[in-house]
Amino acid sequence: MALNVESNMLSNKEVRKALNYAINKDEIINNIYAGKYKKADFPLEYGSYLYTKKETSYEYNVDKAKQILQMNGWEYTGGTWNKKENYSTIRLKLDLVVNSENEARMNVASIIKKNLEELGIKVNIQGVKGKTYENYLKNKNYDILLTGITVGLSPDLTRYFGEGNLANFKNNEAEEILKELYSISDEKILKEKYEKLQDIYEDERAYIGLYFNTVRVVHIKNLDAGSGTNWFNMFYNIENWHRK
Repeated sequence: MALNVESNMLSNKEVRKALNYAINKDEIINNIYAGKYKKADFPLEYGSYLYTKKETSYEYNVDKAKQILQMNGWEYTGGTWNKKENYSTIRLKLDLVVNSENEARMNVASIIKKNLEELGIKVNIQGVKGKTYENYLKNKNYDILLTGITVGLSPDLTRYFGEGNLANFKNNEAEEILKELYSISDEKILKEKYEKLQDIYEDERAYIGLYFNTVRVVHIKNLDAGSGTNWFNMFYNIENWHRK
């Protein structure tokens, strides 16, 4: 989920953090994907050696989400979150854009709407397709976009931090790091750079990772696949697999 940082509702990162706590990923995975997907947060989390597990946790916690909103000046009255700014009252309500041609993703959007409205945030699902969807991707005139991104074998976070990213997110330090990555070969330094990008991601919360698709292999109990299998190719070295 891309949270448009240029949206009036989502320009404040504390509001974005509250949304991160409000989404029940387990409910989505179990109800829509029969528990077969892996819960996600950071784009490189699914087995990449460049991912560093952090103590910071954005597990589903509605009370925490409410606390963040209250500490940021929002007040829950009349069934909605309200805040006074420049002598006027604004209500926290969001448009959620999703490709209506993707039935599963539409069902995911329904759960997200339910989760956020349980928190007290009104959500309008905009199911669109074809050129309308393409125009949203191009113009980025949404509050939230529910979409999918393929994580390649070569880690690349340009889609999240680079120019034209889906959240309209701009961070000078992140952009400089992205430029530096092309000339770094030292694995330790590379890991440090990606860890810094992860820290920026954690602090700004311009995205909400939901889940990773997974691949599974049904095999006999006494199969010896050796040590060559890895996170991005579980069939690696398959010609040498054998029964113990």
